[in-house]
Formats: sequence, C-alpha cells, structure tokens
Amino acid sequence: MEYKNYSTQVLVKSANDDNLTIDAVISTSEVDRDGESVRQSGIKADVFMENPIVLRQHQRDAIPIGRVVNLKTEDTTTTATIQFSKANPDGEMFYKLYKEGTLTSWSIGFKTLNAINKDGYKELTDIELLEVSSVNIPANINARSKAQSDVIQCDVCEKYMDYKICSLECSEVLEKKIREMVTHEMAQQDSR
Repeated sequence: MEYKNYSTQVLVKSANDDNLTIDAVISTSEVDRDGESVRQSGIKADVFMENPIVLRQHQRDAIPIGRVVNLKTEDTTTTATIQFSKANPDGEMFYKLYKEGTLTSWSIGFKTLNAINKDGYKELTDIELLEVSSVNIPANINARSKAQSDVIQCDVCEKYMDYKICSLECSEVLEKKIREMVTHEMAQQDSR
C-alpha cells in the first residue's frame, strides 16, 4: 500500500481569530515535483471527514494541530476551512504562523486508488484523502510562499493567484464583458 503526500501553497482567503480558522487552498491539479497531478474530482474524502485531522509535516503519530471543518472541491482546486486546536498548545502557534505569512504551505496525505500515465507525468485520477498537513516545503513546483495580502481572486474564473486576471484567456473574457457592458450602456443612453 503506497501512501503519498502532495503539497501546495496556502492561499489564506480569510482568518477568524475567535475560533482559530483559516480558509485555504490545500490541493490543486498542478503537476508536482514528483511528476504527479491529482485530479481534484477524484479526491475521496468521505472517510477522511469522519476524522478530519490536520497534522504537522505528515507526522501521523503526533497529536493533530487541528481539523478540517469544511472541504470543497472544484475543477482544479480543493479548499478547506481549517480550525486549529485550542487544546493542543501548538494549535494557536500554527494559526498565528499562517496568519502572519511565516508558514504558507499545505500538503495532503493520501492513498492512490487509480492513476494513469500522461505525457511526462502521472495523473492520480482517484485518491483516498487520509490527512491534511502543515508543511515547510511543498511538493508542487508552482507552490511559492505567499503572504495573505499577495493572494487575490481572478475576476473571471475565480481562481486564486498573483494577479487580478490570471490568464490571457480570462483577460479576453473580461474585455469582452466590458465591451458588452459599454455597448449596452450606450444603447440605453441613445434610447433616452
């Protein structure tokens, strides 16, 4: 039985100091340093959500630092609301490290259920999610550390990245929408 870890950058979308929660992207379909990509729709998390542990550095024999209270998978991204433990003294410390941007990376631990070889990489089409971990160094080659304020959401496709518009395709979609809005506005003014 092979267990794998797959890491990605944390994209802190929001933080709540009262209950020590953050919303973060924990997995993407990007090809990682091991030459693997996780198909997000293939993440099986039903059993995981019965015991949704958050570990440090995949240390499965250590006390969890928190738990996942909400998990959402979309086409290319899986996000989680992570609640750090108040009972474990390290929980609050990890929360603060993420909130201030000192720690920025997450990783998922999983069991591969099915995979296919693609051009130069392996696509993991079905995995069983076992745990989510705080990590110092992510496996995803596109997982650069980011401060909370550096991460924004694309106005078009709503992916999280460095820029307000994430790609040329989204830029073209946005330009088309703006032209349509301007044309509509002008038509309304002409009819007055």
